[in-house]
Amino acid sequence: MKKQYSSKQRKIHKIKRDNVVLGQKRNSLIERNKIEYGVVEGLGYVPMESQSWTTQDLKELSEMSFKIGKNSAKIQRLRTQIQQEKML
Repeated sequence: MKKQYSSKQRKIHKIKRDNVVLGQKRNSLIERNKIEYGVVEGLGYVPMESQSWTTQDLKELSEMSFKIGKNSAKIQRLRTQIQQEKML
């Protein structure tokens, strides 16, 4: 017999997938704006390429982080509801 997933479990799965995508986008944005360092004899590590964060990049990063946090709270609420239903 095949087990059916509840609508809450399907919502959790969907939100988790959304968080994975948002996390990947956030990490690529961070990686793109990292400063790469190189070794120069006598000077140690020095920036080879200086890229600075633009206001737009910072805004995107903030929005993505906010969405990830908000989705995590939704997941926790749904898991709590599932546990409460099991107790009944």
